[in-house]
Amino acid sequence: MDPFTGTWKADFARSQRDPNHQFQSATLRFAVYGDAVSLTHGGVNMSGKVESGTTNLLADGTPRAVSPDAPGVVVVTRWVGSHVLETAAMKDGELVGHGRYEVSGDGQTLTAKVSGTDGSGSCSIARKHSDVHPVTHGLILGKFLPYHLGHAHLIRTARSRVDQLTVLVCSMITDPIPGGLRYQWVRAAHPDCRVIWVEEDVPQGPEDDPRFWPIWTALIEGRVGRIDRVFTSEAYGDELARRLGAEHVSVDRARRAVAISGSAIRTNPMRHWEFIPSHVRPYFVRRVVFLGAESTGKSTLCERLAAELSTTWVAEYGRLYCEQGRPAMDLVRVDLEAIAWGQATWEDEAALSANRILLCDTDLHTTATWSDIVIGYRPEWLTEAARARHYDLMILLDADVPWVGDGTRVLQDRRVEHTRRIREELDSAGRDYVTLSGSFDDRAAAARRLVDALVRYE
Repeated sequence: MDPFTGTWKADFARSQRDPNHQFQSATLRFAVYGDAVSLTHGGVNMSGKVESGTTNLLADGTPRAVSPDAPGVVVVTRWVGSHVLETAAMKDGELVGHGRYEVSGDGQTLTAKVSGTDGSGSCSIARKHSDVHPVTHGLILGKFLPYHLGHAHLIRTARSRVDQLTVLVCSMITDPIPGGLRYQWVRAAHPDCRVIWVEEDVPQGPEDDPRFWPIWTALIEGRVGRIDRVFTSEAYGDELARRLGAEHVSVDRARRAVAISGSAIRTNPMRHWEFIPSHVRPYFVRRVVFLGAESTGKSTLCERLAAELSTTWVAEYGRLYCEQGRPAMDLVRVDLEAIAWGQATWEDEAALSANRILLCDTDLHTTATWSDIVIGYRPEWLTEAARARHYDLMILLDADVPWVGDGTRVLQDRRVEHTRRIREELDSAGRDYVTLSGSFDDRAAAARRLVDALVRYE
C-alpha cells in the first residue's frame, strides 16, 4: 500500500494555522490508485459546523480545470518521489495556490503545507503546517456472556486510546444467551464504537481446529480491516495481536479494577447484581406472578413484598382500565386485547427498574380466563402470548379468604369457578406453580419464604 492511503487526523498542537482557517477538528483521507488521487477533507469549524469535501486529482503534471465553481483556475498535480505530493493552482498564468503533502519515512506523520490568495487578488499567504497522524484502529472481541461492568471498563479504556474502536460480539447457536441480545447490550452501551455481531460457526480454541488462528485472523481482517491495537483481558491477546500485526494492550487482566466475570454472573446473578449494567438487568430479573380470582390478596401481597424487598411491582392493568368507566362485564374483544397488551407492557417496563425481583399482580393467563368468562371466547393470539411470557415463580392464590368488595369487583359468586379456570389454564400450558391458601397472614408468610428462596445468594 502506498504511504498516503488512509485517514489522517490533525494534531493542532503541532500546527501553524492562519486565523481565517481555524477548526476544532480536521481529517484528511487519501485514496490513491496509481496517479489518480482522491482527497477528502472533513472537520468541524469554530462555530461547530461540519465542513467536508472531496477533490479528485491526477498526478501526471498536466494542467486541469478544478471546478465549474472556480472558472479559469487550473491545477497541476505531480508526485515528488513516493512520499511527496504537490499541487499548484494557476489562474491567468499566475500562481494562486500551492499545496505540499509529505509523509514521513516511517509512514506515521503527514505534514500538509498549503498557501493561497484570497478572491480579491490581494496576496494573503495562508500557510498551514499541519502535522497529522493516521487514525488508530482498535479491536475488542468477546462473547459478552453477559455484558457486564468489566466489559464496560475494557471498552472505555480502549476507546480512550484509539481514534476508532471496533467491538466484535461473537456468538454460537448453543450459547446460553442469544447473540442478538448481547449485540444489542453492547451497542446500546457504546454508541461511539463500531459494534459488529459475528455469527459465523468458527472454532472457539486452537484445540478445536488446527486452522484456528488462520480462520480467526481472516475473519477479523475481512470484517474489520487494518488493526493497530488489540485490547483484551485474556491470555490469548499477545498471540492474536502478533498475528494481526498489531500491538496488544492488556487491560485489568488480574481483574483488580473490576473483579467480575461473565461465568460468575451466569452462576449467581443475584450475588453479583451490582456488576450488571442497568439495561442488562431485566434479563436476569426474577419474575414472580400472583394469580387468582378477585379478592384473593394479589395486590396486597405484591405491594407488601415489594416494600420489604426494595423493588417494584406491577399492578393489574385491567383494574385501572375498568376504573376509567368501562365496567368489567361490559368489556368487548378490543377491550380485552388492550388490557392484555397493557399488562405485558407494564411488566416489561417495570423490569427495567426492578431490584433483583419483579412482583406481578396477574398475567395474560388470567386475562385469557377473563375473556372466556366475559365474552365467551378469547382472541386467537392470547393463549400463545400468555404461554410465551417467562416467570420464575407462579403463585396461585386460592379463593378461601373473605370477599372484600371495592366497587369494581364483579365475580363474588364465581370465585371458585374462576380459580378452577386459572388452574386448568396453567395445567394446559404445562406451567409449574404453587397454590397458597389460608388466611392473608398465612399466605403472606408462605409467599415471602418462596420469594426469599428465589433470590437467596449468600
